[in-house]
Amino acid sequence: MFMDTCLIMGGPSSLGKTQLCKTMCQILAMKLQREKPEPYYIVTGTVDSLRSAVKDGLIKSEVPIIFDDLTPGEPQGSRPPMSLS
Repeated sequence: MFMDTCLIMGGPSSLGKTQLCKTMCQILAMKLQREKPEPYYIVTGTVDSLRSAVKDGLIKSEVPIIFDDLTPGEPQGSRPPMSLS
């Protein structure tokens, strides 16, 4: 299983949410990938854009992922909007 924890941050732009998430993911990656020489996390704007990360073998259970600027109910990439209910 890849996801056991999820954090959703909402609010107006320019409040530092993305930078806070990047800092948190950097710390989390360093803890989860302790044995790796270069811990990393992934930042993406759409679920579709993760396809290249999958092809490159970057998606792993210990790699945090930030979905930045996603708006539920709006089209993302090539996919139509999806209902949350």
